[in-house]
Amino acid sequence: MLAIHPLDAGSVRPYALMVRPGLRQDVLKIDSDPALLALGASFLGQPAGVVVVQVGDEAAQLLDLYVLPAYRKAGIGAALLAAAEEAAQRSGVGKLHALYRPDEHTSAFERILTKQGWQPPILSHIVFWTTRELDALSLDWVQQYRFEPPYEVVPWPEVTEADLQAIANLGEDGRYPPSLSPLARPREVWDGETSFVLRHEGVVAGWVCTVREAPLQLLIDILYVYPPRKRLGKMLIGEVTRRCWQIGIEDMYWRVAPDNEAMLQWSRLSFPDTISDEFEEWYSEKTLGEDGTALRTPDAVKAQLRNFYGRMAEENLQMATTSTSAAHNGSYGSSFYQADELAGLPESVVAGSIGCGNPHAVADLQAGEVVLDLGCGGGLDVLLAARKVGPTGFVYGVDMTAPMLDLARVNAAKVGATNVEFRKSEIESLPLPDSSVDVIIANCVVNLSPETSAALAEAYRVLKPGGRLALAEVIIDGDLSAFPIAEEQIQAGLDIAGCIFGAMTVDQLTDLLGKAGFAEVDVTIQHRYRPDELLGKLPAELQGHLQRLEPRVLQELMGCFTSGAIRAKKREE
Repeated sequence: MLAIHPLDAGSVRPYALMVRPGLRQDVLKIDSDPALLALGASFLGQPAGVVVVQVGDEAAQLLDLYVLPAYRKAGIGAALLAAAEEAAQRSGVGKLHALYRPDEHTSAFERILTKQGWQPPILSHIVFWTTRELDALSLDWVQQYRFEPPYEVVPWPEVTEADLQAIANLGEDGRYPPSLSPLARPREVWDGETSFVLRHEGVVAGWVCTVREAPLQLLIDILYVYPPRKRLGKMLIGEVTRRCWQIGIEDMYWRVAPDNEAMLQWSRLSFPDTISDEFEEWYSEKTLGEDGTALRTPDAVKAQLRNFYGRMAEENLQMATTSTSAAHNGSYGSSFYQADELAGLPESVVAGSIGCGNPHAVADLQAGEVVLDLGCGGGLDVLLAARKVGPTGFVYGVDMTAPMLDLARVNAAKVGATNVEFRKSEIESLPLPDSSVDVIIANCVVNLSPETSAALAEAYRVLKPGGRLALAEVIIDGDLSAFPIAEEQIQAGLDIAGCIFGAMTVDQLTDLLGKAGFAEVDVTIQHRYRPDELLGKLPAELQGHLQRLEPRVLQELMGCFTSGAIRAKKREE
């Protein structure tokens, strides 16, 4: 029979042979690393599979999952994954994630993840990989780019406090993003033989930080130069390569985020012959609730929203790159707009509308105004606003989901909009200066924020004095306590990825707007939902409860959920 059990130094050896080579030595020393968890599966007493997890402060990473071929159709992989999730939960973390390179050996792995309720895998990084065995990687190239005075290469163990202060000062001046700071992690993390600071005339001009992933494998984790100089980045790579070879490291690689177009282009142009084996890494994640349900922490909610709307955007991107027709059937979200508003817009713009109302109905946009759309999605409201403010106005769209921004930019290009700009951001931290916007619009976005007060405070900050807020949101208008299902059960069951998640009552929303500083708050109910409009957006368990109600009671309950228009103003200074 199948048994799954934790592994220790006394039982791990037969299972360690199943683990990928780069991880094998760590697993064999499992007792010395309390953050490493390994579970073995045995069938009729014989080792059949293994899963390895590394637990961090807030999340755990799935390092390896392997089942011997003879047992792969017995459900052992799914059982191991479920056991890993339980082990991660007991360790107190809120999510478990996996980073991997898909190939012919991982298709089964993806199927297991999907069946176990993980997020569908998304592209995480483009990886540039080289090995000394490549004929193309010649000593001539490595020797060609060497640092000479006034440049000085300082090994990481010899970096001075003055160097560290210079790095900190560059960060405080905004010269590089926090992700490129080597100060965010202990100095001991970096491999001392292949990490170094670069000085130019005694002043810090860059740094490269590496991590020894395995005895013969090196990851370039951070690479930065300031100010940018021709070939300087390539020289840093050359320096790391030489040092790798000197100490016998055979393989070296670095990762580039798929939306970092500048770094991707630089890597491909700088190393067309010497760096090969470029491939993609994919990322999958599962939030872990104590009862197996989705977590409602801010980070967990945002992760689920990015996943849900990211997949929707990718589907619409296919339409956006093939369809140009202005005749369309629209979407549910587009039903709140007049036909003349949507006239001339491509199918991909209208089909991507997933809102719950029409903020333009209360925005009263004027020519020359600066507008901000929170959670802009595929760009419908941005493009409508761009028409209304005209060439003397400007419209910003912000969204935290990269595929949505890709879709919005494609849609803007298709209609020739030149007075728009899309930026990646969460609405609780907007990338705009104080008092820089005349009007803020949003369509079924603010209620989705797990930090509504912070989102409204940011909106107030970027609005000009007297600026206007125009929202279309799902609002609860009625007394949920009068129904035979507890209000807490209804609220807890609302689907995070649906527009009704986070819906507030009129009083709750008015109170939050007032606390954020807004005045002249006005809420108008535009549409009451019917059961046929909402039931499909609710989890199956809650749907089951609701469908057992009498039709009249169900109609009244669903009618408490409405599409509302909210107007408010920032106070004049």
